[in-house]
Amino acid sequence: MRWDRKVRDMQLKIDEEFKNLIHPLTNEEFSQLEENILKDGCLDAIRVWNETIIDGHHRYKICKSHELSFNTKEIQFDSREDAVIWMCQNQRGRRSSTKEQKDYLLGKEYEATKKKWGRSDGLNKKVSADKRTLLKPKGRTREILGQKYGVGKTAVMNSVEFSKGVDAIAEESPAAKEKILSGQTNMTKKSIIEIAKKPKEEVEVIVKQIESGEYKHLPKSKNILEENPNSESPEHPIFSNRKNISHKKLNEVIRSIKEPKEMIVSNDTNASTLANDIKVFINNLSVYTNGLCPVDKISEESKKKITTAICEMETAVTSIKKIITKGD
Repeated sequence: MRWDRKVRDMQLKIDEEFKNLIHPLTNEEFSQLEENILKDGCLDAIRVWNETIIDGHHRYKICKSHELSFNTKEIQFDSREDAVIWMCQNQRGRRSSTKEQKDYLLGKEYEATKKKWGRSDGLNKKVSADKRTLLKPKGRTREILGQKYGVGKTAVMNSVEFSKGVDAIAEESPAAKEKILSGQTNMTKKSIIEIAKKPKEEVEVIVKQIESGEYKHLPKSKNILEENPNSESPEHPIFSNRKNISHKKLNEVIRSIKEPKEMIVSNDTNASTLANDIKVFINNLSVYTNGLCPVDKISEESKKKITTAICEMETAVTSIKKIITKGD
């Protein structure tokens, strides 16, 4: 990494693939950024690789339009794929990133990672074949990224398909892509993937509906339980595609939390299993937190069961934390 001198007339390169990884700002956000730069100058350096912008596209545009000076920071990568991976990680780390943006970037990072290790020039050509073998991570890419971001390998592959769907839509309308990634539509990841598989003529019609806000297929807030309000079976459509979502599995996880000694004292393998089960349980709670199963549509009896279970879980978690802290 190298800091360059402050410049004004330097012409940096803009790569379309790199630029497409940067989520566009709203008019209001861009105006606020422009106002800040005009007032205080460009305080954050524009990061570049071989004079190509990898972070700071908006700042660069503002500085060039107003003939303002800016700093650059050169970052070295062994390959183009490494630059894409860095950008995906950098963008995911932003507090303003939406769930849709993070899913999209995960899919792009997967593709770049696969490409990097799947070809001979994925690393600097000066790196020997033996060293390249040693540097290559062990395991499947979906598993490595899943562990890295705390999601399952299925979620990783869904993000890959989602990113392909978004790119297909972007070919027809960058504005539609912006709406999707900024969370302005009520579309599910599944519906985005389905759109990408449709004939071009249908995609064009749907994209126009997305732009106008008229597209209503598979909304996120769709209350599936309304179709069969009496169904609480794990076989119900809302649970059919969610691994380990059954009531039986959730009860097993809660029981393992309530009875920690059997799970933790035995050995590290059981402790690791418990930790993973807790993560699965937390992920399954998203059924309620993301609106797929509106709480106001649940019977009072079910609400009481959930409330009781949560109270028991809180007590168990407090006990486990005390045991672990005492052990330290």
